[in-house]
Amino acid sequence: MEDSDDGDATVQELVHRLMRLESALATEQAQRSHEQRQLAETLRQVASQHQGTGAGGAVTAALDLKQLEPMKYAGKEAEFPTFSIKTASYLCKGCPELETLLEHALQAITVLRNSAMDEKQIQLSKQVYYALTMLCEGEALKLIQSCGKGEGMEAWRQLHHEWKPKVTTQKTADLVEILEFKFTTDLVRSVLALDVKIKEYQEKHGKTLDCDTLVSSVHTHVPNRAVRKRLLENAKRYATWEDVKADVLNLCRVESLVDSQAQQVCWRSSRQEPVPMEIGMVRGPQGPCYRCGGAGHIARDCPSPEEETAGPSCCDFCGGRSHEEQDCWEKREASVLAHQRREEKKAKAKAKGKGKGKGFGKIHVLEDEAQPKPEPGTEVEDAQISTLESADALFGEWCQKRMMSETVKRSEKGWVF
Repeated sequence: MEDSDDGDATVQELVHRLMRLESALATEQAQRSHEQRQLAETLRQVASQHQGTGAGGAVTAALDLKQLEPMKYAGKEAEFPTFSIKTASYLCKGCPELETLLEHALQAITVLRNSAMDEKQIQLSKQVYYALTMLCEGEALKLIQSCGKGEGMEAWRQLHHEWKPKVTTQKTADLVEILEFKFTTDLVRSVLALDVKIKEYQEKHGKTLDCDTLVSSVHTHVPNRAVRKRLLENAKRYATWEDVKADVLNLCRVESLVDSQAQQVCWRSSRQEPVPMEIGMVRGPQGPCYRCGGAGHIARDCPSPEEETAGPSCCDFCGGRSHEEQDCWEKREASVLAHQRREEKKAKAKAKGKGKGKGFGKIHVLEDEAQPKPEPGTEVEDAQISTLESADALFGEWCQKRMMSETVKRSEKGWVF
C-alpha cells in the first residue's frame, strides 16, 4: 500500500509540473505572436508614411554604405554608448525607415527573426547585419555571427542586451550618477556633460527629473562660489533644467570674459619698455666705473660731479671710491711703466756711444798699430785722469744701484710682480 501511495504522489507531481510547463509555453507563444503582430503593424505604418510623403511610393530597402563612417567596436563596455549612438545615426541617415525598426528591436524581449518579416524588412535587416559586421570586431563580431547570417535586427538587440542591459537597478544607478556628479575646474564642460546624462536618463526611463532636486545637487557639488550664490538667488525663478543650465553657462562665460580682459591689462602693465643703450658701451668692455657704477668708462672719465667722490676712501689719482691713492693699482702700473721707459732710454743712449771712432768698420789688430810714445811728465797726468774717470764711473754705478734698491724696497711693500 505504501509503495502504491508513493507512486501515485510521484505521478501527480509530474502531472502538475507538466501542466505548469504547458501554461508557460502557451504564455510565451502568445507573447511572441503579440510582438510579431506589433512588429508587422509598425512596419505597415512605416510603409504607409513613406508612401504618403515619398515621390515614388516605395520603401527604400538599401543603405548607402559609402556614408558610413568606420568606427570599430571590439566589445568594451565604456565605448558601447558612443558606438550605439553613432551607428544608429548613420544607419538612419542612409535609410530613415530603420529608425522605428531599431527602436522596436531594443524594446523586444524575445528573438527577432527574419522569418517573421516581409521581403522589404528582410532586406533592411540584412543591410544592418552587413553594416554591423564591418563595424565590429573581437567579441562583438562573434556575438553578431552567432545570431545567424543576415539577422541584423536580432544582432542589434543582442549587442544592447550584452553591453547595455536593462536591469531594474539601472534606473537607480543612473539617478545616483546624476545627483553625485563631480564637477571639474572647467565648469562649462562639466555642465554640458551633466546635461547629456540628464537627457539620457529622461529618454531612457521616460521620467523628468525635478528641477529643485537638480539645483540642490549642483549647488552641493559645484566648486565655484559665484555659481553657488547665483543658484541660491535665482532658485525660485528656475522652472526646468534648461533654465538652470542656461543661467550657469551665461555666468561662466561672463567670468571667463572678465578674467581674459584682466589678464590682458596685467600683461600690458607688466610689459617692460626698451632700455636705452649707453653710448660708451661701443668702446669695448672696460668694466664698471668706481665713481658712478656705470659701464663704458672709468672713474677719471666719469661725467658725474667731483663732489660725489669726496670721502676718505676716494683715490686722488684715478678717482675711484674703493681704494686710496697709495693703494691705487693704476698709479703703480704707471710708475712701473715710467721706470721701464727711463731704463730703455738709458740703454739706447749707451748703445749709441759705443762703436764710434776713427777705425769704425775696418778690420785690424790693435797690437799691429803704432802706439804713440808718451811724452815725459804726461804719464802721471794720465794716471790721475784715469783714476778720476774710474771714480766717477764707480760713483755712478753706486748711485744707480742705490736707486734700484730703493725702488725695489718700495715695490715690495704692496706690489706683486
